[in-house]
Amino acid sequence: MADLVGENGLDCLSDFEISLLLLAAYLHDIGLTPERSLVANIQTYLLTGTPNGLDEEAIHTLTRWFDQHGKGRSVPLESELSTVEALPLSAQLTTAYCREMHADWSVRWIATHLSDLDMGSYPGWLADLEKLCLSHNHTLAGDRLSRRECDRSRTGEPCGVGRDRRHDSNCRRQAGVVSRLGTGRARLLAGHRRTGQTGGQS
Repeated sequence: MADLVGENGLDCLSDFEISLLLLAAYLHDIGLTPERSLVANIQTYLLTGTPNGLDEEAIHTLTRWFDQHGKGRSVPLESELSTVEALPLSAQLTTAYCREMHADWSVRWIATHLSDLDMGSYPGWLADLEKLCLSHNHTLAGDRLSRRECDRSRTGEPCGVGRDRRHDSNCRRQAGVVSRLGTGRARLLAGHRRTGQTGGQS
């Protein structure tokens, strides 16, 4: 990531901003490993129309997405397709939906697990981290990070000039593509997926 930002760019980042980039590098795709029960509930709903563990809001979001990407089908899929057709289609649609929602789910994980952490004189760090993670993916709610939405006065400006937070997001995004999955991050993902409860592999 430092190589992508460049020496001059790195010098223009405050300690808080570097911390945000590092946290985002680890967490921006944590939503790509949703709990297996959530994935199973989504596919079951597409197949049978049974909510299972999905609440009303989750069903509404899924239905809105399905209306646009459901290949002209309707829920439940098994009502108009044979089992041999419905199963692979439901799996394909579930995968596509999870991909679409992963940024939102990453933010949900961050809010659940990091909200009790304190970053000293930077009280808005959690909200900015969430916006930074959301910015690399267009979510169902639209593009939530305007070019100047993050107030840089809270994170410091070593160079005395405002920077576009989307630039920081792009650097983090590219670094994520070229980086290898470290063992620490692998343990984090496995724990988030709760694979230990089923004995399966993530």
